[in-house]
Amino acid sequence: MTIISVGIMVFIAAYDKIAKAITYTRARSLATFLAQEKVDQIRQISYYQVLASTATSYVTTLNPNIPYDGGNYFPQESVFRGGMYFSRYTYVEVVDSNGSGDFFVPVGAPFVPDTGYKRLTVTVTWTQGLSTYKVLTETVISNPGMIETNAILTGTVTDAASGAVIQGVQVYVAESAGWTDNTNVLGVYTIHIIPGGYHVEAVKKGYFNGDASVSVSAGTTVTQNFQLTAISTGTVSGSVWVNDHLVISQIVAATAPVSGAPAQGWNYRGKNEFLARRPLNEKIPSKFEVAFKRSGLGEKFMRATDWTRDENVGEVHAATHCAGNCSGSGGGGGAAFNYEWVEIFNPTTWTWTMANNPGSEGGGNGMIGLKFQRAQDISAMQINVIYGSTYIPSGGYYLFANTATVQAFGYAIPADAYWDPAGVINLTRPYFSIPSDPNIIPDAAGGSNHEGAGGLMLFDLNSGQTYDTVGWEILHGGPGWAQAPFSDDSASGFPINNGNNGLRLDEQFVRKSSTNGVDEVNLGPAYDANVSLTDFGSIYPMTLLPNNTSTSPQIIVAGKPAYGAFASVSDGLSSPTTAYQRGVTGTDPVWAEFDVPRVATGTAWYVALSSGLYSMEIDTVAVLGGATTWIPNSVTVDTWPYSGYYSAILSSFTDYGFISGQVTDVNNNPIASDIRIQAGDAIATADHVFGNYILQVGTGTYNVIANPSNLNTSFVTSSSQNVTVNLGEIHSNVNFILSNGGRATGWVTADGINALPAINVSATDAGGVVVDQEVSGADGSFLMINLTTGTYTIQPILDSKEISTPASANVTVGVGAEVSAGTFTISNYFGQITGTCYLSGVPIPSGVTIMITTVTLPGVPPVPPTLSSNTLTGAVYYASASEEKGNYTVPVRASTTPYCAYAWYFYQSGAIFSSFASSVCNIIVSAGQTVSGINFSW
Repeated sequence: MTIISVGIMVFIAAYDKIAKAITYTRARSLATFLAQEKVDQIRQISYYQVLASTATSYVTTLNPNIPYDGGNYFPQESVFRGGMYFSRYTYVEVVDSNGSGDFFVPVGAPFVPDTGYKRLTVTVTWTQGLSTYKVLTETVISNPGMIETNAILTGTVTDAASGAVIQGVQVYVAESAGWTDNTNVLGVYTIHIIPGGYHVEAVKKGYFNGDASVSVSAGTTVTQNFQLTAISTGTVSGSVWVNDHLVISQIVAATAPVSGAPAQGWNYRGKNEFLARRPLNEKIPSKFEVAFKRSGLGEKFMRATDWTRDENVGEVHAATHCAGNCSGSGGGGGAAFNYEWVEIFNPTTWTWTMANNPGSEGGGNGMIGLKFQRAQDISAMQINVIYGSTYIPSGGYYLFANTATVQAFGYAIPADAYWDPAGVINLTRPYFSIPSDPNIIPDAAGGSNHEGAGGLMLFDLNSGQTYDTVGWEILHGGPGWAQAPFSDDSASGFPINNGNNGLRLDEQFVRKSSTNGVDEVNLGPAYDANVSLTDFGSIYPMTLLPNNTSTSPQIIVAGKPAYGAFASVSDGLSSPTTAYQRGVTGTDPVWAEFDVPRVATGTAWYVALSSGLYSMEIDTVAVLGGATTWIPNSVTVDTWPYSGYYSAILSSFTDYGFISGQVTDVNNNPIASDIRIQAGDAIATADHVFGNYILQVGTGTYNVIANPSNLNTSFVTSSSQNVTVNLGEIHSNVNFILSNGGRATGWVTADGINALPAINVSATDAGGVVVDQEVSGADGSFLMINLTTGTYTIQPILDSKEISTPASANVTVGVGAEVSAGTFTISNYFGQITGTCYLSGVPIPSGVTIMITTVTLPGVPPVPPTLSSNTLTGAVYYASASEEKGNYTVPVRASTTPYCAYAWYFYQSGAIFSSFASSVCNIIVSAGQTVSGINFSW
């Protein structure tokens, strides 16, 4: 039984695979038929009625994506055939031949003069199980009336100074972007064109454009040579920085004792007893350190609870007794405890929240805090603090300290946050026992040499993200060497080493303002190469005050070197470059520098700099030939941040790039009137002096249009396709040469009263080239907006039985003028009849034969006609069949003679073949009209 069961399961699995294979094969056959059916249908209509897709959509569920006509010409179809649903997509492209049997999409398509070729792609998709499949059919249809290019334009392009030939020059005809060629290694170009007069341009980066006017006759070859003059160039350079996080800017472990201040220290009273006094109005710290050591017993501490309040003398005092052998007796006048602080600087352009509210960091209140670690500790430990200030402004400071107010150089400076007296008590880390000792960061004199080495970390209390780290060591490489537990964000292994002394009493580690060093008088401490050794300077003894949130915002000239940042210029000649490292890590303060060579000379270039999500734009950059321009400088927009610092600070978020270029007329002159440039939603206007423009766009690929919708009626519309823009980059040299132009308009009707939409109307120039095609709208009107000046023949494109009155109209288009071609009345145009076919209330899936004619068929039921060659000279018969869902559509010519619609349903019952027949008469169809509801049922 087991063997039989296994055999049955194998059979079932095999049957399932066979069934799926049969279903797939059947579906593919149906899909292939549907694709070819659509191709055959389109081939039956006029070439000019096969309109190129101008609104491309994509099926994104398949790879690669399937393009199709997203407009109204050939919309997506859903077809039910053989019990399955199929989707059918049609896409029409203007293509041109390279003369070798291959076809390509010309620049500017579909908005180019007719090339005589259109590529038709029909794709049919279906879903089987969880998978989607496709069948694609592609063909090229040609214009039977196309005038062949029987003239040749050729020539050689050379350097005007040296006479050397120039390879890779693009030579094109301004009136038709599809007529173009690039010079070969011999500097020669060849363009096949039709007879006529044209403007020809020769373009290559690094050279001024060449232009010429030519006239070409049929069957001739015209030579037009060009000499191009090289553009003088210079270099644009500067340093580039990113500021996107807070930095630790100053570290002090212990201030020097203040001598001669009994209220601040201990006085020796003899007999190994010491007395400390504090004013009544001064806050008593949680502990004081006795300024002597007891042999073998370590340090002696005095707790705040041991203090006695003496109203008579206006002080509180405490005494301690040193039992045993005491050393360092008489330590009077020494500081009761040392001030320590960690200063934070904000080099970004936004305010940071340090805490939600004043108070301790608990309960999610704190946002940004500190961790500290000595050399001998296994990990960094958070310092518990009480926040006073809740934010740090842009260009400002934030002061962490071990008391609410620190004393320095006779100044009392409020801390923005201070160590929490109720903080961590950790027996393994006694320096974190804040109630016993407010000094967490030991100085080098605090015990063993290890106390002079350590590390600080600035971090996000919620996410754990580290913003900045700083490390310092002592006695590097020698006896007693204590390494920093960590040194910086990049783990470069270069901690602060101030002559092997460690962090000493009365010493400051101060972050540099730039590669030039510390300058807290004028500049903010923002230099951050992630190398503690070169990011910080040591000041011993101390000379700088700590800063807090009340300190005025500082000027910033540095930050984190933006290695790899993109730098591009809008000159149209240079190529984007990336910033590189200058200096040696661990030896020199390093920085990121960019150099953009081969920048065309000019006075109004635009430079874009970007790194990741941050960017900066610098305008009005002047470049001299053979010279280097350092930016930003005193005359650029933006200017340098501080005199003499060519520092570009990237601290603004960006998600865009740029497109730039120039717009000129056919004589290579800037256009005095407004010309709009558009890419997606971005719009700019070319300036009237140089013709330059720049567009700010999101990253992606764009079609850039000059003079969209012929807004400036004096010039034609032109486009440049597939322009790719990267983050923060300038895609330059997207240039346009616009011919003078005007418009032609007209109206299409069926009877002089009612509008006739969807009629293709063409404009043919004097050389027989179709330069524009438009479709009449719902109101019957058409507008041709992209015609160069000249004379044109305007005519509707109809099939052989349709008649236009008049057949055509000649118009002369002037600069900026709109001329009317008048009214075209179309007779014998098509309408359509639609309906359904049902049997017993259910759609007939096998198909019903439909025939429509003006002839009354004999017989009851009507007998189908016998079609022969004689039918071609008699009444017209329109035939079709209903679809699987019972629907049918039959196109018929408009007629004042009534039509009759006949339907025959043939079926088999056993060995007997039978049929049903029915008819509907007196159907009047007008041009462009759909007569629906002509239904048949049995």
